[in-house]
Amino acid sequence: MRTFDKVALKRALTLATLMVVALSVLVGTAAASPLDLVDQVVGGGDGEHCVAEVEGSAADGELLLSEPRCYDHFALAMSDASDGKLSLALNTPGKVMLTDAQLQAEAIPFTIGIHYDGPNGTGSSIAIKGTGCTGGYWNTGSTWANRIESSYNGCYRLRHYDYPNKSGAQASTTGAGVKRNLPAAMANRTESVSYHGS
Repeated sequence: MRTFDKVALKRALTLATLMVVALSVLVGTAAASPLDLVDQVVGGGDGEHCVAEVEGSAADGELLLSEPRCYDHFALAMSDASDGKLSLALNTPGKVMLTDAQLQAEAIPFTIGIHYDGPNGTGSSIAIKGTGCTGGYWNTGSTWANRIESSYNGCYRLRHYDYPNKSGAQASTTGAGVKRNLPAAMANRTESVSYHGS
C-alpha cells in the first residue's frame, strides 16, 4: 500500500478545487464573448457603447437590426463592429472619430453610422453596422429616442428625423468618414435616421 505525503495531497486537492471553480466560471460565462469578458474584468468605461448589426430590411426600407451588444468602452464596441479589424487602446474615447482621419476612413467599410448622445462624439454611442447606403432607415426606439447630438457618417448623408418612420422635421449630416454635430434645432430630437450614398 502506497502512502501519500500530506502536503502533496493538500496541494492536489487545492488544485482540483481551483479547477472546479474555474470550470464553473467558464460554463457560467460560455455565452459571453471575449470582448464581454474584457469589459467585465476591466470595467470603468466612459459610457455605454453599443453595436447593432443590419440583418435585413422591411418592404418600406426600415432596417432590421440585431439586438444591440453594449460595452463600457468605445474601443471594444469598435472592435466588435469591425469583427476585430479595428484595434484601439482600451481608453480611446468616441470623439477620436472626430480627429483621426485614418480611423475615420477605416471605419467606413463596416459602419453606416455611429450616433452619440453628446456633442463632438462624446457620451454614449451606438454603431449601426452595415454597408448599405441606399436610404434604409433605423427607428431609434425608446432607448435612443431624442438622445442623438452628433453622428459619425459611414454613409455620405445621414438624415435625422424628428419622428419615427422618416417623418417630421429633418436635418442631414454629410460627408462620409466625418463626424458632425446636429443643428441645435434637431439636437436631442431624433427618432429615426436614414442612410444615403449621396
